Amino acid sequence: APQTAAVQRALKAELKSPRARRALRVDGLYGRGTARAVAAFQRQSGLRPTGVVDRETERRLFAAYQSERGLPVSGGLDAATSGSLSGGRPAPRGWLTGAPGDFEADGRELVIRNALTTVYTPYLARGRAAARMEGPPVDRRERPICTLERYLTDRCPYVSVAIDRRLGVPYGTPLLIPEISRLVGRTVRFRIVDTGSTRYFTGAHHVDVATDSDQTFGLGAMISSARFTLILPHGLRPSVP
Repeated sequence: APQTAAVQRALKAELKSPRARRALRVDGLYGRGTARAVAAFQRQSGLRPTGVVDRETERRLFAAYQSERGLPVSGGLDAATSGSLSGGRPAPRGWLTGAPGDFEADGRELVIRNALTTVYTPYLARGRAAARMEGPPVDRRERPICTLERYLTDRCPYVSVAIDRRLGVPYGTPLLIPEISRLVGRTVRFRIVDTGSTRYFTGAHHVDVATDSDQTFGLGAMISSARFTLILPHGLRPSVP
């Protein structure tokens, strides 16, 4: 089974014992060898060695794998982790470097008002059509997409934002959206690290925010189709198609 094979590959990567790693076969079958490897991982993680992948064992296993490879730490088999384990996509590099305070509004910044704000949810995408629409869970430089929910739980240093590629805004440009900061009760740091298809964007007055909730629930529903203010650093002049 694909889920079992993913667990086996993660165990191969995380088991500290070379002997235990060599004894484990990645065949997608949950046999005695896999159970022994699970028990070994549970012992090294301070868990009861039952040999059964319960929720806590799964969470610790995938979280360890994700943390060491710069993937978003969800503790589950999300798309980025699955791709990394299967070898279909190289493990993304870590977060974009830069201090949280490298952009502070001082009255000289570029302000774009009444911008259409939508959400994209790469970690929720199911099926090929959804994956094409939402995009991969990494940005255009192969770094993990940081969602608003993960930022608010201190699992990401910023929130990934996508804009129209025709604007020519430099990768990593910081962005403030004051209405969203007021909505969640704290300053939210956004970074423009993704560029969407020109079919779905309307120039400078459209921004797509990465979330773990779509337009039907949670923060995604509160943000989607709203009109917000975008504040960009002084001197930045995106071209408007």
